[in-house]
Amino acid sequence: MTEIELYQRYVDPVYLPLMGTVILTQSNEEKEGFKHKFKQIVSESDDDLIKKLLRNSNWRFSLVGAWICFIKNKTEMSDEIGKMLLQGKSGTVGYCYALAKFKTNETAQYLIQYLEKELKRVNDETFQDTALYSLKYIDKIKGTNYADLILKKDGPWDNFVNHEHGIKGFKLSQGDRWSNIDKHFNKFVQMLDFIEDLAEDNGH
Repeated sequence: MTEIELYQRYVDPVYLPLMGTVILTQSNEEKEGFKHKFKQIVSESDDDLIKKLLRNSNWRFSLVGAWICFIKNKTEMSDEIGKMLLQGKSGTVGYCYALAKFKTNETAQYLIQYLEKELKRVNDETFQDTALYSLKYIDKIKGTNYADLILKKDGPWDNFVNHEHGIKGFKLSQGDRWSNIDKHFNKFVQMLDFIEDLAEDNGH
């Protein structure tokens, strides 16, 4: 199968809804359409296909590959996904959800390392919030307190969101995305549960 055929069959039909939580706001018809397409893709995904997607340099492929690892609970891929996260590969959202799903001490450490590095980049908002919610999810399930290392007063998160940008001194903490942690964490959990339902439907 060529790269274009791989993209058309396994990536293009589903990657957009897997980038964030927008699918949760769609109609039931749209949600069911997405579920049907993604279930079909997952059912056709053997280890060889998963690796081809996950290791592809195109972020769309890698994103979908990580989500398939989530669905199939491919915990044996957790180290590779964690290393890809730290290397700055582009399927970050998928990596974060997969590491949250696997919820081990090791996956938490990958998220912590990612956040400690990325939160120093005070002028570059990417997916630090998604990584934080992944860490908070692990805490919620396992009763740990990893996220406290990031959220402590004057710690990495505070320094990141309170850094002044530009002439007018805008701070990320003035915007909803970076200040309303509980609200967006709840959306993260809703998205995780939404895809988890697909995993249960597929017997994983």
